[in-house]
Amino acid sequence: MNAPERHLVLDLGDDAYTASRPHPMIDPTVRAAHLRAALHDPNTAAVVLDVVLGHGAGPDPAAALAAELDRVPASERPPVLAFVVGTERDPQGTAAQRSRLAQAGAHLAPTSTDAAEWAVALTGSAAHGPVGTRNLTSTG
Repeated sequence: MNAPERHLVLDLGDDAYTASRPHPMIDPTVRAAHLRAALHDPNTAAVVLDVVLGHGAGPDPAAALAAELDRVPASERPPVLAFVVGTERDPQGTAAQRSRLAQAGAHLAPTSTDAAEWAVALTGSAAHGPVGTRNLTSTG
């Protein structure tokens, strides 16, 4: 896996990644491999993960991601921002999925918008310098 030179957004559910294999909502193998690479890349400023729940998702979508996070001490990896899309009525339950990610050291954003804004703040821009993860707060 080659590291990008700039910011990278991957939709691992895209046809390019799902040809002849299950969607990552069902089989997290490809997603875990990309996460593993990003966590070990010294140029990674932040990682943003979505965890989608529901009947089309695996039984514990956060598990494979949390396992990768557990392999790398938080002090040795970039900040990981995660948000869970679903409800407590989903078979996986949002509270259980959020808890698993938090235990693995992910910073939980309430929405995808918050996660994206936090990532921008962490990577810095011309108008804003980078911030520490202690300063991540929800706008919603």
